[in-house]
Amino acid sequence: GIEPMVVQRLEAYDVANLGEGLIVGAMVVFLNGEPSKEDYRQFKLTWSGGDPGGIKQILSRRLTHQEWLFPQVILVDGGKTQVAAAFESLREKNLFKTIPVLGLAKKEERIFIPKVIKEKIVSWKTFKYQSSSLVHQLLQQARDEAHRFAQRYYKKLHQKTTFSEPKRK
Repeated sequence: GIEPMVVQRLEAYDVANLGEGLIVGAMVVFLNGEPSKEDYRQFKLTWSGGDPGGIKQILSRRLTHQEWLFPQVILVDGGKTQVAAAFESLREKNLFKTIPVLGLAKKEERIFIPKVIKEKIVSWKTFKYQSSSLVHQLLQQARDEAHRFAQRYYKKLHQKTTFSEPKRK
């Protein structure tokens, strides 16, 4: 059987953009199932193909910070394309065997877990979100928190750019 894994540090990621070239990312951290707000991070990103590009960019930047403890699990807000983008960042840093990545897609509330062989995602396991499962509840809470944090940062930056530009007559 598979040994159950104790997840002390879970990191969840989301990207917020309205397609106006302003794209931001958020990383939230849960330690032993509780949000650890002092470990949250925000990223201002360069536009690179929507959410998957943004996820890859955030994770690449995050993984260069080895002074931040690495998580046991990475959760991304989204499905296969977002998970694949996150997996690419881990592969580039040779951490794909160390840190599993999974996705929780909003609309259908499905959990996506990639099956990896020889550094490639070869297939997917998907699970329906079960509200009775504490693990699923934690994933949903982390995903929603990442989403909220990314949106909040986006709105803050968006207001700055909207209100700091001189009015044209």
